[in-house]
Amino acid sequence: MKKTIALCALIFSISSCTSLQYVALPDATIGSDNMATITVLRPSWFAFGVRFSILENAEHIGKLGASSYLSWSVDPAQQMSRITSIGENTSDLSVTLESGKNYYIKQQTKLGVAYARSGLVLMDENEALPIINGLRKPRVKIN
Repeated sequence: MKKTIALCALIFSISSCTSLQYVALPDATIGSDNMATITVLRPSWFAFGVRFSILENAEHIGKLGASSYLSWSVDPAQQMSRITSIGENTSDLSVTLESGKNYYIKQQTKLGVAYARSGLVLMDENEALPIINGLRKPRVKIN
């Protein structure tokens, strides 16, 4: 019985850590000068069993798991993009978009009462790129 519980816990922890993205990953070769790229990364293993919902302007982008990231292209003609992370709380960050620019947002995971809390912070590209190389790529599931 103990082995069954341990196996179920292991399967749950592995499956819940993976990020799931509902939009296509950005293609660096197609139109990258005309688009902006937003990447939300979660380098922490804290609350590894929790996946946070990530939205851009109320459109569901995906679920962000521990030690992974989500990345997507955005048309900068909309000028402003509001990124939202939903956990025990809702955290928002607004970004002014420019063509050909990459935006990196770090999701901070904090202790909550019943569930993990989320915070979003804009990162510098020099700080973000070394971190992304150590994170897992998301699974893409386009409806």
